[in-house]
Amino acid sequence: MIRRIIIFVFFSCFSNVCFIHAQAVADTLYPETFLQIVMEYHPAVKNAMLNTFDYNAANLRKARGMFDPKATFDLENKFFSGKNYFFRYEAAIKQPTITGIDLYAKYNFANGFYLGNEYTVPPSGLYSIGAEIPLMQNLLYDQRRFHLQSAKLLHQNSGVFFNDQLIEILSRLYAKYWDYVEKENIWRVYQQITDISYQRYLNVLKAVATGEFAQIDTLDAGNQYNYFLLQTQKAQIEYMNARLDLLADLIGFTDTLFVAPVFDFLPDIPISTDSNLWQNIPELKIYALKLDLLNFEKKYKQEMIKPKINIRYNFLLQPFANQYAYPFDMNNYKWGIEFSYPLLLRKERADLKITKIKIDQTRNEYFYKQLQWQNKFRRYTGNYYAYRQQFRQMTELANRYKLMLDAEIAKFQAGEGNLFYVNTREIYYAENKIKAYQSGSKYFYYKTLLQILQE
Repeated sequence: MIRRIIIFVFFSCFSNVCFIHAQAVADTLYPETFLQIVMEYHPAVKNAMLNTFDYNAANLRKARGMFDPKATFDLENKFFSGKNYFFRYEAAIKQPTITGIDLYAKYNFANGFYLGNEYTVPPSGLYSIGAEIPLMQNLLYDQRRFHLQSAKLLHQNSGVFFNDQLIEILSRLYAKYWDYVEKENIWRVYQQITDISYQRYLNVLKAVATGEFAQIDTLDAGNQYNYFLLQTQKAQIEYMNARLDLLADLIGFTDTLFVAPVFDFLPDIPISTDSNLWQNIPELKIYALKLDLLNFEKKYKQEMIKPKINIRYNFLLQPFANQYAYPFDMNNYKWGIEFSYPLLLRKERADLKITKIKIDQTRNEYFYKQLQWQNKFRRYTGNYYAYRQQFRQMTELANRYKLMLDAEIAKFQAGEGNLFYVNTREIYYAENKIKAYQSGSKYFYYKTLLQILQE
């Protein structure tokens, strides 16, 4: 599952997205690197695996342990006033079976002056081999089979429970990751423009000193520089906060000097947005599993309404000794019957009623969750297409403003332009570039989210 998600997100989500700007430094935190770190080191992912695969495996072992053979030994001795009243013990091995029948073998030994008749056995003891068979309650289904069947179902579907938790974890972490990428790219834009405006301000000062520009131009250039300097400082605060927030989830990642990738839009292959894909969401599968588990419980509670009739039958075998030779005789046996039945059945009927209520509640929740996920999937799909379109348009618009800004700067340097136009086009370019990054981070987030949900 982990390998599939890593390969899937890397090749499907990012193969058609270009993370640009010529020099790809070694410490760039790309999305696939972030995913690998999370899947390998993050405590939430490790706990999800413990809560599903490990826990369900242990629970299945526990349920199977209810069918393990059990050895018992019971010894009792009374000695008073110099007399051995009695000395007796019983050793037994009991083997539960999947059919509800319990098999067991026993050995009894007893002697003493005041030994009760019911405990009297031959001098060398007495063997017995027998079974306890339920005739009504627990014949077709019992607690052991209920727990085993439930544990098997949970163990077989551990991946579904893990995927459900993993989707929640990745959704939360990728939101933080793309927010960090957005904030750092915005800070870079302001930082770059601030440097350019500062250099322009210095050039204007020199030009004013030589009489090439009027004194008023220093105010215009200085105001532009201070405006972008303030925006850079604000963006840096937001970027540092987003970075620190992300660092808390980069457990095991020793490179603290990482930087965010700078992304640009390229035409890509849209993901599948089939309206029925929401039906494969792990959370919905879990509700179906809950209904199966409750139906197992209902079957067990229905069994508890039946009368309890257990019959016990034992063949009695006497051990051979030098002075005693007892042949095997089918007429040597011990049997008994146990019967119990609550006359009002209030507890049993209430337990069954409670289970039926749980089934109805789970069905209602299942139906409601289906509607929620159907609407959620539509919202995710709508956001994906909307932000994809915005990202493309804002990127194209920012590129056009950049061309206009470069042309205005060239005119200004040639002495034909106006500083006011340069500043205005520079602000428009910065605003649209930032909007492109804001819509781009949301586009990548929803694309990642949709593809994780579909997997």
